[in-house]
Amino acid sequence: MIRLLVLLRSGPVSPERLATAMLWTSTQVEKFLQLSGLVIDDGGNIEIGAFAGCALDTLLAPLLTGRPTRVVSTCPATGRQIRLTVTEQGIREPSPKRCSALAPPAR
Repeated sequence: MIRLLVLLRSGPVSPERLATAMLWTSTQVEKFLQLSGLVIDDGGNIEIGAFAGCALDTLLAPLLTGRPTRVVSTCPATGRQIRLTVTEQGIREPSPKRCSALAPPAR
């Protein structure tokens, strides 16, 4: 996923471009897209945003792509919706104003 994000920084990424960068076959690219929840947009390019594999994906994406990411999630403890925008400069517009993310301890 990180290599895809780095490629996106330089412009749209087609499945063929990803296959070349990863040294994958078209079948491997198709499987990756299915497993990661990524889709092909109307222009034939890989689109991110509808789904992220984990919280870290949403926080790293803007750093690697140079584009802000709007995050909407639900707190598993309270069921309350959490919204924020992640940019290269940091987190913007958190709602609720005081929200936090926890990472599990290292093993």
